[in-house]
Amino acid sequence: MAPNHGSKSGARHRNSSNSAVAAPATATAILAEARRLKQAAERKPDGIVSKQATLEQSARLFQNALNLPLSLPIQEEALFDLGEVFLLWSSSLQARRAIEAGSPFRGKIKKDQALDLQYQISINAANLSRQSFEMYERVWALEGRGELKQEALVNSGNSLCDWASLLASISEENGGGIAAAAERYNEADKRYAEALTSTPEDVELLTNVGDICVQRAELTATSVQQSGAPSGSQETWAAVRALYERGLQAYAAACAHADARVGDDVAGLLQNWGAGLLSLAERTPDLEESKEAYKVAQEKLRSAISFRPTDASLPIALGETLCSQAERFGNHPALQPEVLKLLEEAVNDGFGAALKINSANIEALLGLGDAHLAAGKLLHELGNPANAMLHWVQSSDAFLQVVKLLSADTEGEYTLSFEEQCDALYNLACAAALAGQQDNASKALHQLEQVDAISAKDLSEDSDLKGLQVQDWFVEMIQRLTPSKEQSKE
Repeated sequence: MAPNHGSKSGARHRNSSNSAVAAPATATAILAEARRLKQAAERKPDGIVSKQATLEQSARLFQNALNLPLSLPIQEEALFDLGEVFLLWSSSLQARRAIEAGSPFRGKIKKDQALDLQYQISINAANLSRQSFEMYERVWALEGRGELKQEALVNSGNSLCDWASLLASISEENGGGIAAAAERYNEADKRYAEALTSTPEDVELLTNVGDICVQRAELTATSVQQSGAPSGSQETWAAVRALYERGLQAYAAACAHADARVGDDVAGLLQNWGAGLLSLAERTPDLEESKEAYKVAQEKLRSAISFRPTDASLPIALGETLCSQAERFGNHPALQPEVLKLLEEAVNDGFGAALKINSANIEALLGLGDAHLAAGKLLHELGNPANAMLHWVQSSDAFLQVVKLLSADTEGEYTLSFEEQCDALYNLACAAALAGQQDNASKALHQLEQVDAISAKDLSEDSDLKGLQVQDWFVEMIQRLTPSKEQSKE
């Protein structure tokens, strides 16, 4: 179960069985080879080119077989398998995005080019998720009550979720956008609801419903924000809140039926439940409701950690929740002591705990850098520059370690996108500038300049970089990045 409310984990796989009704000899051979390739691809790591090539071959063979006369049971099984292949292919392609786009540390590609590559991959992956959905829908539409119809209904919802998550990052002119994503999530919700009529205590299905409701709530809130309407109005928030309430009820029901003894992923369920509460806490206009949601989210995540203490993603999620609460309430003077305590917990119980599990965890290091950076700024505002400096030095150290790991990553082990890697460099520059580490700040900013990932406006308006404005190299960089009159006219 994904803690960030992204796409579903994929199709519910089942072992292919020989149908009682024989297929034509040619079709039998084609389907056997298609399934062999599918199984071979499943054994390969996500993101590698050979996996996608194998899945493409498998899909082509399934499509060839489906053009031949087949009995209904064999047709049903072939369509189901093809739906799985398309969804696996989409997932593998998405895992490949960061590798295909390259890295700002290689200097071989500019930021705009990298983003264009990632965008095109998202479009291709969305098309594969759509085709997966269509295959499962064909299974559901077949005459009779086939053995795979219930599974196809669930997998249809999974494919819709994967498709929707991709559409949200694709422009309307390319068939994406918030409205299109929301519609796909709505369709998935209907399929899960129908599947629940047969298995009302299915923990995975209930968790999927919770995830969908949160995703729809977030899209609704974003749509309102983009329209310029007041997001905190009673009428607007009522629609969003209803989705959150239904989602949280689904998580509660899933948790009530979950049993680790039979293999239910209780820690993953609690992590998703915590993520749903975090989403509510960040968006509700009611500060008291927000504070309570943060509190319960942290309780769920701490419980998840007790179930799976060696999983670094769980303390990272806790750290992110604590930092989110600190950011939301940081502007309230009366709450600043509490905010400092939240950031301290994020460092110790969250990111620091994750780094004890894996000292090279990029996400934990990034979170640690952010938490120390925020704590330093708050302490400086409270008139404690000495302690602020200590936090800024620790923030710079964390981001510097991230940059070193990414610089040495020649095999694509770390899956940060090009833009996320640029963000890490920029955060290093800010933390280093505040800590008085001019060399580290200079190296990071020059790296960003090399890949066209920074502007003169960034440099001149960011208060974190104010201490660099007297440096000749910084002034020269702003001059290089300032468009000439001729460029401005173009």
